Amino acid sequence: MHSQEALAAVNTTSTMCGVSIRDKSDVLLYVSIVSGVLALVAIMMRTTVAVKARRLRWNDACALAAWVFSISLTVLQFITLGLGLGKDTWTVEPKNIIKVLQVGFAPEPVASPTQTDCSR
Repeated sequence: MHSQEALAAVNTTSTMCGVSIRDKSDVLLYVSIVSGVLALVAIMMRTTVAVKARRLRWNDACALAAWVFSISLTVLQFITLGLGLGKDTWTVEPKNIIKVLQVGFAPEPVASPTQTDCSR
């Protein structure tokens, strides 16, 4: 049985048995918005203090650049929510499942360097 047929079978069975569809996409949306706003507030506070103290250094510029690059990741998050991220897999069209995975893995080359441990 192919994966598309398996998903269709699960969808049909779940629908006929009255299984409720889980949809957590609103939670993902709220988390993205709140974390983006909190990051913006933190960057604004950091930059304001550095500018007022006339101590704007490379690490401040790197933090600001990291926030700017995170905007694209947030936009990708919104795109994947529209494609079905956060919903039961069997309720999402197979072509959208593939798109969610592609969009999810596309930013890895950009995101991976920002997740390194620079404390050493």
